[in-house]
Amino acid sequence: MARVVLERAIVVRAAAALLLSRVRLPRRLDRRPLHRVLADMTPAVPPPPPSAAVVADLERAFAVIEAICSRTRGLRDTCFYRAVARYGTWQSVGVPARFVMAVRRDPSGNVEGHAWVERGGTPDNKEHVSDYTVTFAFPT
Repeated sequence: MARVVLERAIVVRAAAALLLSRVRLPRRLDRRPLHRVLADMTPAVPPPPPSAAVVADLERAFAVIEAICSRTRGLRDTCFYRAVARYGTWQSVGVPARFVMAVRRDPSGNVEGHAWVERGGTPDNKEHVSDYTVTFAFPT
C-alpha cells in the first residue's frame, strides 16, 4: 500500500512540476541562456529511476498537462517549451532524458526547426525525426 501511495505521489508531483515549468519557462529563458536553464533542471545526483508502471503513468499525466497547456491562453505552446519542460520533469523523477533541437527543409525548401526530448535514444513521444539535423542537444 505504501508503495502505491509513493508512486501516486511521484506522478502527481511530476505533473504539477511540468505545469509549473510550462508557466515559468518564458521568464526563465528571458533571463538565462538555454544551456544554463537545462543545467539547472539537471539534478547533480539523480533520484532512483521509477518503475516502468510509474513511467507509463507519467506519460499519461504529461499528455493531460500538455493538452491543458495547449488550450491555455497566453501560455507559449510550441515544441520548444514542451521539450524544455519535459526534459526537466523527466530528470527530476530520475528518468534520463536528452533535450534536442534540430532543423530540416520542408517540401518547399524552407528551413523549419523542431525540439523534442529523447529517452533511451528515441523521441519521447515516438515521433519521426530522422530527417532532422541536430543543431543542439543537452546533455551532449
